[in-house]
Amino acid sequence: SPTIGPNMLPRVLPQLHQRYPGLKLHIREDLPRNLEQGLDAGTYDIILTVLPMHTSNNRVRPLFSEPVKVVMPNGHPLAKKTRLRGRDLHQVDILSIDEQHHLHRLIQTTCERYGARMLRQYEANSLSAIRLMVMLGMGVALLPALFIDAEISPDDGLKVMTLEDEVIFRTHIAAWRKNASARHLFQKLSFEIKAIAMENYGQLLEEVTAEDAMLETW
Repeated sequence: SPTIGPNMLPRVLPQLHQRYPGLKLHIREDLPRNLEQGLDAGTYDIILTVLPMHTSNNRVRPLFSEPVKVVMPNGHPLAKKTRLRGRDLHQVDILSIDEQHHLHRLIQTTCERYGARMLRQYEANSLSAIRLMVMLGMGVALLPALFIDAEISPDDGLKVMTLEDEVIFRTHIAAWRKNASARHLFQKLSFEIKAIAMENYGQLLEEVTAEDAMLETW
């Protein structure tokens, strides 16, 4: 997916290549909906995306949970707080990515729960665009930890906070067709990708089991 591809794979794939030098991967970025449809159609062999999935035709392997944090300009009133709670988002303007991305639903749900104002007229098509709008003081954003780690620096004039009373997260998965001839290889790859990701980003990510993700998956 567009959010995991540029923010995680550049560190994961070189190590994967070292372990399997003969393995060649043709990699493409696409929206989660298109990835799932492409997997069903046979266009893709294995996809890395986020829950929820909309079909039970595929084998799903949970990889990890990624926290989603609150990002604001240093001059925003919320930036003065030392602790941030959900109720502090009431009536706050929240920037969002467009509804083609699964993150849109998570942002919408959070805004509805705490009475924040989701700025639909300024929906962006990328997390980088949201980051720029936050830097311009147009609102507050809910951004994934991997993106924050890769793309936000101290020079951006932004403050990153975590809600004290609720952990907002999304679950990343690998998925492949249940009847795929190379399904055992895909399962092995999913374990390797998870292991390398946790080695490199363990301070950002949380372990997740199949049982933890089952209700979301199906």
